[in-house]
Amino acid sequence: NIIPLLEQYDIPFNAVDIYPTVNLSSIQDLSALYAFLTDPHDALSKMIIMRSPLCGLSLDALATISHSPPKDFDSKLLHELDQKLYNKLISTITQARRNHMHPVHQVWFVWHQLSGEQIYPKDQLPAIHNWFEEVSTLFQENHALSRSSILSHFSKAYLSRSTPNAQVELLTAHKSKGLEYEHVIIPHMEKRKPSASTPLFFTEQSSSPIIQPT
Repeated sequence: NIIPLLEQYDIPFNAVDIYPTVNLSSIQDLSALYAFLTDPHDALSKMIIMRSPLCGLSLDALATISHSPPKDFDSKLLHELDQKLYNKLISTITQARRNHMHPVHQVWFVWHQLSGEQIYPKDQLPAIHNWFEEVSTLFQENHALSRSSILSHFSKAYLSRSTPNAQVELLTAHKSKGLEYEHVIIPHMEKRKPSASTPLFFTEQSSSPIIQPT
């Protein structure tokens, strides 16, 4: 809960292996793009991509598309700007599916054609490059990949974030003991660790009962 508040109030901060990769817009959109390229019937992933910076359709356009049969949809139903954006996206995706067999190569083609690396924040570039490497590995290992499974994989990944002149440092206990700082704030101290379910002692049934620590 700390990172969203710092971002909301525009407070610069540095974070060491603590920034959740799965929350990055680029990771969310790349995962949806992979899902839509591999499953054209994935309506949710399709809508995510159409609304994302890669396409940028308006909410009115999304409403029009969602209420129209997919096979019979005519882009002329959209306003001129939305029509151009929609046609460019569909044309690029069709070309990717036709020219590339490897799903990750399809994603890279669409990402490159729609200027993904110029659209998303520069500080997300390491996460973007890591996404392509990780998903390629998962595909080669024959994992069943969907938008949710890819996001689940990246939910376990964390990045560092560096901001010039930041006065706030976010660290885990594994990275620092805090002794190098004048002021240290430890959040969530009100939380209690649940008691262990394993009993401290147990009794063996025998002619001579034995009590011993576990």
